[in-house]
Amino acid sequence: MSMTVFSLAFFAALRLAPTEDYSLKWEPKAGDATSFSMVFKSLDKANPLEIESVLVQTVMKVDADGYEAETVGKGSLVRMGGEEIKDTRTTKTMVEFNERGAVKEFLRKPNGPEGDIWLFAVLRTFISPESPVPIGGGWQYAYKPEGGFEGARISYKLTSVADGVATVAFTIGSDDRSHTEIGKGEWKIDAQSGRWKSLKAHVKGLFGSGEAGAELVLTRN
Repeated sequence: MSMTVFSLAFFAALRLAPTEDYSLKWEPKAGDATSFSMVFKSLDKANPLEIESVLVQTVMKVDADGYEAETVGKGSLVRMGGEEIKDTRTTKTMVEFNERGAVKEFLRKPNGPEGDIWLFAVLRTFISPESPVPIGGGWQYAYKPEGGFEGARISYKLTSVADGVATVAFTIGSDDRSHTEIGKGEWKIDAQSGRWKSLKAHVKGLFGSGEAGAELVLTRN
């Protein structure tokens, strides 16, 4: 076989080779618990703030429409203005999620401005695609305005899968009209189970961070 014929056959085989699609959907069960660490760091030099926390999210109820989960914060280490403060208080939040993992409703809401609470929850929640996608495939999810929350549109793209871990890049737009980018980041997802492994993100305006924005890092323990 000549090199030209061999090359044509090789590239034809590549085109015909099936591509694997990934659902990236987690199927939770009641009692499933996820322990993770969280680091929030404001990049506003005028108002420096860094918070380190350990949280445990437990699935309380599952049905055909999604699931309910309680997240318990077991204290935080707060660095602000050169001071370090240990907050030993326990916090509890209960959230209802839909079948793809999107926030539907707060059943027990944390303290704070409603817009920040919703944006923070949206930022740290992974939403799977409606149907399996190949590497390079993308999907979106839109949140409607809710009280002080102006709504958001999240665009995802499955950029790679290596050693059983999917890397998903995302951007968050402020609303359906302007699509102004207010956040972006990267999820690491178990490609088989759909459970998240880590998140690295940057978002503007969250908890007073202004245009400088803030960094959020989540890591499963």
